Amino acid sequence: MNEEWVFYGSCVDGGPYAINGVELWTSAWIDTPEKVHVKDPLYHQDFCFRVYELTSGPTQIRFAAGEFSNCVWGFFVQRSHAGIPGFQS
Repeated sequence: MNEEWVFYGSCVDGGPYAINGVELWTSAWIDTPEKVHVKDPLYHQDFCFRVYELTSGPTQIRFAAGEFSNCVWGFFVQRSHAGIPGFQS
């Protein structure tokens, strides 16, 4: 598990979900070559999620995302960015 990345939240595939005011499902994700090992906070299962970046106006967001289960997505942000609006530890 990568302690640098912390759970930000989860949602159903395509459901309304935003990080720092940017709606994820209507934004273009840029896939990076980076992957991180994270843990589902509810069931404590280990996952390897890809890291993505997106830009919306002046806002740049870097996050890890992947499916916890069929159509249920989990999102993680780097601990150093955990102060972004909406973050809950």
